[in-house]
Amino acid sequence: MYTINPGEFKHKIELKEVKTSTDADNIPTKTLTTIWTTKSRVRNNIASSKELDDGERTSITKIITTRFPKHLKLDIEDANRYKVLYNNRLYNVVSLSNIREENKYLQINIGAIE
Repeated sequence: MYTINPGEFKHKIELKEVKTSTDADNIPTKTLTTIWTTKSRVRNNIASSKELDDGERTSITKIITTRFPKHLKLDIEDANRYKVLYNNRLYNVVSLSNIREENKYLQINIGAIE
């Protein structure tokens, strides 16, 4: 069985859901709603470089591991619906993964600061 030391869950994150609605002028607007606040383990060792027309860009992605939220119905297939607030910065969610399909731990890959 895959287990993680509970003492490693010391970083506070907020999982936010992006909801699209229209205002009075029929203009689509996006709102962020906090759906979950938890403690988690954050690792940030992955860096990649991309060459663009105006130079080279380095992006660092973080891997967040946390307990699986059994009270939420997360759409793991559609990671674009979610954002993560960590250290007062808003990150895009690249992917969500249920580790070993045990509904015990959730792995969230985040990158590209908003």
